[in-house]
Amino acid sequence: MKNTKLLEKTSVLTGTMIKKYLESPEGRCDADFRLKVRKRVKRGLLDLQFLIEVAEKKDVDWVLNEGSLRPVVAALLPSLAEPDRSRAEIAEMFITWGLNYMVSTVGRDNPLVPAVQPEIDKVVGLSYNLVRSIEGG
Repeated sequence: MKNTKLLEKTSVLTGTMIKKYLESPEGRCDADFRLKVRKRVKRGLLDLQFLIEVAEKKDVDWVLNEGSLRPVVAALLPSLAEPDRSRAEIAEMFITWGLNYMVSTVGRDNPLVPAVQPEIDKVVGLSYNLVRSIEGG
């Protein structure tokens, strides 16, 4: 789905680049243009990684929060999408890393962790098996 509101908010892609995508049928543009867009977006992700690694927590929290990430995750992992192995692997990564983060946040010595660890292991195993059941990988 083409989101024209992104035209006003992005700094990774120029307005001209977004306009070209929006005006092309189904986002079909020449290979050189698509390569240029992919490289710019990848550099934007590296900028984000740099911010996370070096900026103060308040600055990272200002950029990364549920409100800013929800539309990105929804676009990346739409609920009614065709099976896609690479996106499923990303979802599996979110599940595994997210659960590990939650456990490390409360502390492994928290009495809740041993009680829920079998359930965590089941969820991680289920996500692993679901990914491997998708064709194309």
